[in-house]
Formats: sequence, C-alpha cells, structure tokens
Amino acid sequence: MKIFRYDKEIKESNIDELLECVRKIEDAVDSNIEDLFRPKDYLISPFNETAKFVKGEYYLTGQQEQIKNEIIYNITNEKMLLGIQGGAGTGKTLLLYDIAKTLSADFSVGIIHCGNLNNGHNCLNNEFKKENMNISIISAKKITDDSIYKCSDWLKHCEIICIDETQRIYESTLKFILETYDNKGTNIKGIFFFLMTQSRRCQEVKLQIIILKL
Repeated sequence: MKIFRYDKEIKESNIDELLECVRKIEDAVDSNIEDLFRPKDYLISPFNETAKFVKGEYYLTGQQEQIKNEIIYNITNEKMLLGIQGGAGTGKTLLLYDIAKTLSADFSVGIIHCGNLNNGHNCLNNEFKKENMNISIISAKKITDDSIYKCSDWLKHCEIICIDETQRIYESTLKFILETYDNKGTNIKGIFFFLMTQSRRCQEVKLQIIILKL
C-alpha cells in the first residue's frame, strides 16, 4: 500500500506523515468522505484537460507506474521495440503520454496517433511547444499523404516513436516508418500501444516486440 499527500502536486508520503496529520485534526468530518476526494479530478484525459496533464496534476495507478518504469528502463537500455497491450479503459493513452513526457527530458519524442487528430491533440501540441517539451504529435494519415517528404524529415528528427492505437495503423505506414529509420542509419526506438483484442496487425508485420500486459 502506498500513501500520498497533496501539496500543490501529488507526492508519495509515509505512515509517519499520515499519523502527524491525524493528530492535528480537531473537528472530524461526519459527511460523506467521498465528497472530499473525487477520483475524476486526478484520473484525467490528456486531451480534455491538457493544462492539468502538462503540469502533472494527475496520478498513475501502481500497475501503470510499474509498467512505466519497466518501459523507460528498457528503452534507455537499447531495447528498441516495446509493446503495451490492454483492454479499453485500462489507461493506455494516459500512460503513453506520461511516458512520452518523461522521455522528452532526454530524447526527442514523436507521437503518432492512428486516426484524425482532435482538438485535444492540437492543444497538447501547443502546450508542448509553449513549455519547450521535446514532443510532437502527428496523425498516421500524414505519414503517407502528399507531404511524405516532410513527414520523413519529421520521423528522422524523432529519437523515440510512440504509436497510439497501433491496431489501426496500415502495414504500409508502419513499414515506411521502419524504412525511414533504416535509411537514417539508426535503430528505431518505438513504443506501441494497442488494444489486447486487436493486435493481429502488429503481429503480421513481425516486429520484435516485448509485450507488457496492462
């Protein structure tokens, strides 16, 4: 079990700090304690609450933290391709963006969304730029459209690629990404997030992926 405290941001605490806080209580609250802590205030969407996400005003579950630590350890120790699969609602997208934000301190990170970008993606791109974070988001559709050469330059700039909803990516698009890195002369470092029940497309391309179940 972990104990957390809130002091402008969520920080890990300990039993001694908890006991000290309890000793200071003079008037106990006899109303519904659930009214004092609303999980929805911390279980946020990076797209709907971009400012909170960029400022770190959210938390990951213990399982998410464990997977995040393992992903970062592997990706920084030359494990090139990693995959995370999980069912709907397991927090894959929040985890992806949190990992990208952490890695951006040392790498240039590109996020490929396998669908059209929404207003939240555009707001995040603006926030990342404003905060000088080395992250940018692009739609997978732009990888193979008329601006292919521009996207090729974008890919070459990225040291780590994170692909959201990988089960929706076209095989030709994924091959183009890999070929771009082959031509660049460097190994791609990629993190692929996809639904557990729709992972066949990743398997067909025969990527060397370590699967971490979420």
